[in-house]
Amino acid sequence: MTRLTRESTTKIALIIVLGALAIGLVGLGGWSGCSAFGARFGTATAQGSASIDAQEVESLDIGWGAGDARVVVVDDADANGRIELVETLVGSAPRGQQMRWGVSGGTLHVEQGSGFSCSALFGRRDLEVRIPKSAAERFDAVRLSGASGSFSVEGIGCRTLDVELASGEMDVRGMRAEDLAVDVASGRMNVAGEFGRSVRLKTASGEARVSCEGACPQDLVTEVASGSVVVALPEDSGFTARVDKASGSFRSDFPSSQGAGRGVVGDGSASFDIFIASGDFTIEKS
Repeated sequence: MTRLTRESTTKIALIIVLGALAIGLVGLGGWSGCSAFGARFGTATAQGSASIDAQEVESLDIGWGAGDARVVVVDDADANGRIELVETLVGSAPRGQQMRWGVSGGTLHVEQGSGFSCSALFGRRDLEVRIPKSAAERFDAVRLSGASGSFSVEGIGCRTLDVELASGEMDVRGMRAEDLAVDVASGRMNVAGEFGRSVRLKTASGEARVSCEGACPQDLVTEVASGSVVVALPEDSGFTARVDKASGSFRSDFPSSQGAGRGVVGDGSASFDIFIASGDFTIEKS
């Protein structure tokens, strides 16, 4: 399945450079729970915990700089048609880091105020977003971004899902989306759900696992600078994999027929393009 052309050599070199830059930018996040982060004040202007009419929200954009963030789905009977944003102060985190939020063009933006966080010294701010079940099943676009700490989400349905992690941990389960995009600079990312059309996966370092449940995505593109990446697929998946590898390792649990720089599994209907600069990439049977 492995081939290396001049074009792919250039691409892999670019992946290495971008990965090194990303690791350098988030390096502070690995030091005693510290991180620096900024907020997009143009889209999120109100401050503090809030209750929002769920019918006004078509998409979600949640970015949390430090501390723990949770997105949970609650029964409609308990939600009264409202999305609840609950911020909790743990310790003595600066006021400038207080949550900011706003609804613009049908998108609910939630983010932490800008600043420098070091939870061991200053405490932290935690976030819980509570979404009515009926609203959680019908979002257009969902974007989740974590800079440090822990981020967990479960049971959201949307057209496009975009998850980004600078450091820390992110656990995203029970999701349903046509298109999934994953971008990991460092830390540990776990994403599980049904992603029927496309998966885009970029990693600079750390660990990333994407479990595709129910069906194999029609299209998968992966760029791995370093670290460990696992993609889990249903046993009956059929795909054609093209792998460009400079270093590291590639492994697949699926038997394949090989030729012309590609491997064909089953009916070969899905298209996989995998670029590896270093690290480990594995395709597993789920």
